[in-house]
Amino acid sequence: MGYGKLMGIRRLTYHIRNHSEIWVTRDDVYASLQMVDPEGLEERRARRLQRRIFHADGPNQVWSLDVHDKLKQWGFAIHACIDVYSRYIIWIRIGVSNNDARYILSYYLDSLKRINIEVNDEETEGTLD
Repeated sequence: MGYGKLMGIRRLTYHIRNHSEIWVTRDDVYASLQMVDPEGLEERRARRLQRRIFHADGPNQVWSLDVHDKLKQWGFAIHACIDVYSRYIIWIRIGVSNNDARYILSYYLDSLKRINIEVNDEETEGTLD
């Protein structure tokens, strides 16, 4: 099995751009994978829509977060988080990027303060710098 068969389109595009220093589009990578590895491409696509099952014994035990990139071409990333147990929406925010983890961290810390969950300042000191 070749190295490319272990990667999806996004990861392979990133790898080619950053490690081989060749600028390719995702469409070019997809077309190449269709020729070279149509079975692997179909396997990855089939697994893409499988839902993950989360379980929580009570509220605030597990939070699930996601980013919606459909508006990225206009400069918007929609960030959302829900409590798995209660399905309570912890946050929905529109940001300018999904490539900077500091946005998610700030949303997370703001939510902890808003719902009165203690935050150890020593653990978070310097994380937003």
